[in-house]
Amino acid sequence: MRLILPQIYWISKKVLGCFDALNQAFKSVFNLIGIWF
Repeated sequence: MRLILPQIYWISKKVLGCFDALNQAFKSVFNLIGIWF
């Protein structure tokens, strides 16, 4: 368990970071679309 838990924590942090980056990218894209239309 000691080895598995940090890996799960690290993987979940990495996945959340990816989702956060995608969220920021979508927000900036929608902001650009809002400026154009």
